[in-house]
Amino acid sequence: MERLFLARSRVDTGLLSEESLRDQLSAAEELLYVGHKEPALVAAGAALEGALRFRAGQIAGPTASPGALLEALLATREIEGREHEVLIDALAARDRLVHGYAPERAEMTEPDRICLTLQVATRLLEAPVTESAAASRN
Repeated sequence: MERLFLARSRVDTGLLSEESLRDQLSAAEELLYVGHKEPALVAAGAALEGALRFRAGQIAGPTASPGALLEALLATREIEGREHEVLIDALAARDRLVHGYAPERAEMTEPDRICLTLQVATRLLEAPVTESAAASRN
């Protein structure tokens, strides 16, 4: 019988494209729309982690953990404290689900929480708004 060996950890430069991440976000929205909350959370978590790497990978490093990527975005004020908490919880629930466990807190699969995760992930794929650009809008 053949044995399965996992590849050793190394820096992977094969990050998903913005288009692929947007496709994942769309799939998560569709799953949520038809009532598949747990699969929607898994898809949203995967898209979120990709969006975190897309936006903060150069700041925190290519092998940074999702937590470190979130901390980098919090430090640069690209996410707010409340968003940080929701996203940490979403990623923890996603991790439990992909390993066959229920989320520690049932509210993590509530549609409103998943929608917030999707909204922030979508925003992270947008070009950052500079202070000068924001001031010129006012």
